Amino acid sequence: MLVDVAYDAAAAKAEGPEATAIAEVVQTAEAIADALRRLGHDARPLPLEDHAAAQIRASRADVIFNLAESFRGSSALEPAIAWLYEVERKAYTGAHASALERCLNKSVTRALLREAGVAVPEGRTIRSADEPLRALPYPLFLKPAQEDASHGIDLGSVVHDETAARARVASLLGRFGGAVIAEAWIDGRELNVSILDDGATLQVLPPAEIDFSAFPAGAPRVLTYAAKWDESSDEYRGSPSVAATLDDTLRARVEATALAAFRALGLRGYGRVDLRVDAAGTPFVIDVNPNPALAPDAGLALAAGRAGLDYGALVERIACEAFARAPKRATSGSDRVCLVPLRAAHRDALVAQVRATAAFREDELEVAAELLDEGVRAADEGREHPDYLFVVAEDVVAEDVVAEETPGASGSARPVGYACFGLASLSDGVFDLYWIVVDPSVQGRGVGRSLLRAAEREAAARGGRWLVAETSGMPSYEATRAFYLASGYVELGRLPEFYRAGDDKVLYGRRLDLPAGA
Repeated sequence: MLVDVAYDAAAAKAEGPEATAIAEVVQTAEAIADALRRLGHDARPLPLEDHAAAQIRASRADVIFNLAESFRGSSALEPAIAWLYEVERKAYTGAHASALERCLNKSVTRALLREAGVAVPEGRTIRSADEPLRALPYPLFLKPAQEDASHGIDLGSVVHDETAARARVASLLGRFGGAVIAEAWIDGRELNVSILDDGATLQVLPPAEIDFSAFPAGAPRVLTYAAKWDESSDEYRGSPSVAATLDDTLRARVEATALAAFRALGLRGYGRVDLRVDAAGTPFVIDVNPNPALAPDAGLALAAGRAGLDYGALVERIACEAFARAPKRATSGSDRVCLVPLRAAHRDALVAQVRATAAFREDELEVAAELLDEGVRAADEGREHPDYLFVVAEDVVAEDVVAEETPGASGSARPVGYACFGLASLSDGVFDLYWIVVDPSVQGRGVGRSLLRAAEREAAARGGRWLVAETSGMPSYEATRAFYLASGYVELGRLPEFYRAGDDKVLYGRRLDLPAGA
């Protein structure tokens, strides 16, 4: 894939006491581009200047990796860049522009979470230092309403009375403008949960916890700006992110809360949910990060590593997910695809489609035809446990569409692809995906993803723990490898020069027996 890693060019010129967090995105862009290049992609940083609209329009990338946390140095303009991607119909990673807008305004975020039944600390939005502050539950935690990366958060963010609160509100409004969020201070454990989205399921990565055991004595245990960005500070040294140790009950509550928050705010691609847990074991969402930091040492990358996903695989998966949902050409008429069992009437059309892909040798075409014949025989005989299982995609198209693509034909259901899979020899729960083929005339409409999901469901229903696919390591198979990664598969291994000299066999797999959302 060709990938442009986009970020605000002004970040490289950031100045002032909180410039470190802003400038960090430049190093992250370089790290992502380097990781993707090592995996064989053509990736390059794209610093967005004042003429960002023209730069985005001119991009020929398959995917834009969106690291634009601001524009012209203004974090309030972060959604504007995503809207430009939308206008130009570019595939881009992470949250949609509207989700960025929702999450940028913490008042809106809190309201949407409450409406969805997600627990948030009691509190309200304050827009003036003169507003009455009575009836708020002290101690309070005060933060800017439209900042991220812990901007405006320090050891003075927790206040215990109205006098301190009023002074703090005035200070924050003077520095950041806008409004201030006043929340009940949850004096408990701080957790964060990273989530990956492959377009079909949400994968919760192992939760992390901020270890405050070496935090400055007497200080409120809050993840301040210094704790995140100032490596010379006691706060930074005293608040490492570590793997969270949770009992089954708390883990289930934390993960369910994080998933509910991710869905309530309409996130996609990847995200992180920050929580505090009170003495009763109730997790409260304190922040939702739609496009969290992706530096190699940031929380999401660390969580991915604990799940067995190295940095390169993580950023490649995020890029591939965006590529898989890239805007496709509009279809004509009232066409739709449905999944059906293999029938004898499908056979010749499916063999022709295997040939039309131009991806297989003559001996491989013969094998495909033999397997289809075996599948038809098994269906005719009504075998309950055939060696080869099939699912076929049929396209129900309007007459004018069929006439355009197949002169002389009439509107009807026609096969446009299939998947063939079966229980691996000597295994009681690993299924092999032998073939997945989509008619070139309908590629890009999600038919392959639908076939893959159907194969997963059928294999799982038959007791499958894994579905395993193999493909070539040649550059011409890059799109196939990207397809599996974007569909939630992980690379299980490679057999060097398996098919022929210079042509590796690459194995991909996906667990089928994990609980929903795992």
